[in-house]
Amino acid sequence: MVKISKSKFLEFIQCTERLNKSLNFEIKVSIDESQQQMFDNGHEVGLLARKLFPNGIDCETYKKISDQINFVKDLIEKGDCVLFEPPFSSKFLYAKPDILIFKNKEFSIYEVKSGTSFKKDLHLPDLYFQKRVIEEVTGLKVTSMNLVYV
Repeated sequence: MVKISKSKFLEFIQCTERLNKSLNFEIKVSIDESQQQMFDNGHEVGLLARKLFPNGIDCETYKKISDQINFVKDLIEKGDCVLFEPPFSSKFLYAKPDILIFKNKEFSIYEVKSGTSFKKDLHLPDLYFQKRVIEEVTGLKVTSMNLVYV
């Protein structure tokens, strides 16, 4: 069974044929040096943004996604927390927000971008997809969605 991730969803918004090909065919992707540098920079930006919430918990401490999902579930059941890269997975959807704050049984999403401007057609679907998955999985509300530019 194929799960639709945020990346796949955003591919669909940009080009339905691209998503169809990526879901139905094995596509070999080669990453050149400039693309790798962009990925590395994105990782560094994410780490820098974590300094906004110094008491946050890194949810990627486990290698297996299923272990990460169980770890996040346990943390949320314990109460208020700040989570870095927490995975959420329903039957068909998968999302992993950059930073998620859980307080008073509600969530706030913080999506980190290395740009300096709001891109409505890209950033809104990105945030709403994450909101949809988190609410579907937990049954709790996402009350704020935020973009962090670094």
